[in-house]
Amino acid sequence: MGTGESCQSPRLLPFGMPQQGTTTGRPNNFRLSTGMGCLATQTTGDIVYRVDVPAGGVVVVSTAATWDVVLNVVQAPASNCGSLVSGTTQNITCVASADTTGNETVQFSNTTSAPATYFVLIDGYSTTSSGMFTVTAELLQRPAGPAEIEPNDTRVLADATGQLLTPGTPINGDLGLSEADLFRINVPSTGVLRLTVEGFGCQAFSSTRLQFLDAAANVLSSETLSTASACRLFVGQVQPGTYYVSFARTASGAQSLPYWLTATLVTGRTSEVEPNDTTNQATLFAGQDTIVCGALGMTTDFTDVFLFTLAQPARLHAEVIESMAGVMPSCESNSLTSQLELLSGAGLMLQTNTSGGRGLCSRVDDGTLLSSGTYFLRITEVVSGVRRGFPYCIAVRLR
Repeated sequence: MGTGESCQSPRLLPFGMPQQGTTTGRPNNFRLSTGMGCLATQTTGDIVYRVDVPAGGVVVVSTAATWDVVLNVVQAPASNCGSLVSGTTQNITCVASADTTGNETVQFSNTTSAPATYFVLIDGYSTTSSGMFTVTAELLQRPAGPAEIEPNDTRVLADATGQLLTPGTPINGDLGLSEADLFRINVPSTGVLRLTVEGFGCQAFSSTRLQFLDAAANVLSSETLSTASACRLFVGQVQPGTYYVSFARTASGAQSLPYWLTATLVTGRTSEVEPNDTTNQATLFAGQDTIVCGALGMTTDFTDVFLFTLAQPARLHAEVIESMAGVMPSCESNSLTSQLELLSGAGLMLQTNTSGGRGLCSRVDDGTLLSSGTYFLRITEVVSGVRRGFPYCIAVRLR
């Protein structure tokens, strides 16, 4: 086992096996200034661990200590760790870093097609920051699917790769510090397209944007809000043709962001059966990924209710979108002023929303695991002045 005094002699940090150590009494082999992706450390003892990451692997390294730890991660070879010159480490580049007032966590990914080695530098923030610690490395698994082909930052580059986003098959990508990834998708038939961007915790997705573009790269919809079911999500109607999906940074990040992008095309739907104004009259629908459609009236038929049954626990995403009957009011035009409610089988209110989706369209999605049983979805118009009524559809996903 290595001594941990340098990147030439690191200690091994195996996945899923917490390691205990101390920096007290150890030599000071690293003294970093903020820059080149690294965070500053002082003249205290330090220790180096080695993590071997498979191709495409995503790793989370975390520490637990009672003192102010600084984590810096360097990708091999060992020469990338630089050297100490006149009391300061020179020629070092970090791929991930963390320094908060509490325990530290960094996430990084091997975006290459071969295994790679990374060095984890555990150091102190101040001259009094040293002591016992526990460090853990966890290898996160992405779903099976192809990796993105770079460069794909523009429509021209996305076309040049020849890579297509295929409904039902996720693409695994890594978003650079100030990057945009574009993918081409060919839609074979009319339906409702659901795009989801997911990752290992959505907090890191706060400064990202998911856009849906037409064949000329004109933006049709833009989503910067997270949901409980995805870090970024778009649901909307599509006609057959070529489109593009863009996932991009809106502000420069501190490290690359691993993600997977999945497209689902839903073509089947259930139409309301009138009357369905109450829970006793509700229209039944079934399926894990389905569309239910109806229309609210101007003088009558102010409420529509749909019923579904869960054979086993599941999470619900239900979002009001435009009607599939033709040219109708759109979410972005703020014309579908709806309220969507989730009710228990006993008619008790569980969730309600008026404008959580695109434009003023409503969305029910708080991540709650619903137990098996019967539930209702109820849609009404949010009225301010004259009631207008409108046709609509609700995209429902249960998983």
